[in-house]
Amino acid sequence: MYPNNPDPIQTYGVLATVVTSAKTPDAVVLEVVRAVFETRRVQEAAPGAREPEAGGHDHAGPVAPLHPAAATYYRQRGLLK
Repeated sequence: MYPNNPDPIQTYGVLATVVTSAKTPDAVVLEVVRAVFETRRVQEAAPGAREPEAGGHDHAGPVAPLHPAAATYYRQRGLLK
């Protein structure tokens, strides 16, 4: 994850949550979720987004229900049961 350093580095991660309304159209939510996980520029800025762990968004517990479109994307990627 860290260029030019082959050794493991102890660090910490910061969780982020994007909050929206249940009224937000599925297409908008899907595009935002896709951008986080699939856009090269986002991945370069946040290397952890490249290979999210299954259930990785659950570390601190859910802060709000998932939007149906986000849940569908996570299920398709195997990140949510």
